[in-house]
Amino acid sequence: MAKKYFLKPKKNRDLIIVGILLIIINTFILITSGKDYHSSVINVISAVFSILFFPLGIYYVVRSGIVAYKLNKPVLLWILISIFIFPLSFIMLGNKETNNMDKEFENIYRKYRDKYFSEIEKHKISYIKNEINKKQFSDIENEIIKRLENGMNKEIHNKIIKKEEHINKKPEKEVVIKGKKINYNNCPACGQKLSETDKECPECGLFIG
Repeated sequence: MAKKYFLKPKKNRDLIIVGILLIIINTFILITSGKDYHSSVINVISAVFSILFFPLGIYYVVRSGIVAYKLNKPVLLWILISIFIFPLSFIMLGNKETNNMDKEFENIYRKYRDKYFSEIEKHKISYIKNEINKKQFSDIENEIIKRLENGMNKEIHNKIIKKEEHINKKPEKEVVIKGKKINYNNCPACGQKLSETDKECPECGLFIG
């Protein structure tokens, strides 16, 4: 399945939220542990947090590995980081954008981003002037993003296909015409398909050097 790129790159906000929650939970457990609290409510909350802390941590260590894989980051490294400093690593990894675009596609991305800002600006002005309401502006923005993202992804994927075709393309046959070497996959005289071993055209007899 072809990777999809976004005009407005998304972040893994669930990792950020869980990282913050785990820091809060860990802080709460540290504060309440070893102290003589008589409140049964606090004891129950502390016990629940202690029970949830481990399985939640395990789940998000695995999730960090999956996210790192999608971002083309070192999976094993991020899993190890998540094990030893997992609340902070969740926040760090969650802040990384999901596009992770190859440099060769950045010009295409910037072109469509410029189109987005150019198109949305006039609608922002209409929204500020109360000519359209918030829902209408949101619908217009979503339509623009969807249309431009489709165009951007199509252009990127076409470039990938052309690159793969170029890599897989067999070298053309060299044909000597009047002392000059010219590359052909087909006979320049009759159009017959040439193989790499042909010394002359099997159809018209043209000498191939």
